[in-house]
Amino acid sequence: MALACRRSYPLGKLSVRTVDANNAPVSGVAADLFKNTPSGRVYWRASRTGVNGFAVFGEKNGGVIEGDYMIRVSPMPWLKLAPGEANDRAVKLKEGDNTVVTFRVVPKKSGSPTPRYAP
Repeated sequence: MALACRRSYPLGKLSVRTVDANNAPVSGVAADLFKNTPSGRVYWRASRTGVNGFAVFGEKNGGVIEGDYMIRVSPMPWLKLAPGEANDRAVKLKEGDNTVVTFRVVPKKSGSPTPRYAP
C-alpha cells in the first residue's frame, strides 16, 4: 500500500497586465517573476502577456506561494515603458490574494501606434 504525501502551501494569484496609453491591452510582453531566498537561491518564473494583456504566474499550479517577489517586464523592441513607469517592482503576496501589477508601455517613436501581436 502506497501512501501519498502532499504538501500544502499558502497560495495567492499573481498577474501582470500591460496596457498602452489608451488602456488597451498589449500582448507579447515578457514578464519575469523572481524570488530571493535567505539561502541565496533565486527562483524564477516566466510568462508572456496574451491578447487580453495579462500574464498569469502559476496558473497551472493553482497560484504562487505567498512571499516577497520582484516583477520585471521586457516589452517588444519597438515598445518601451511609459514615462514614469518603473520596472523591477516589489510585490508581497499573501495567501488568497489576487494581485495584478499593471505596466504601461508606449511606442519607442512618439506618434506611432502600439502594435498588438498574439504571442
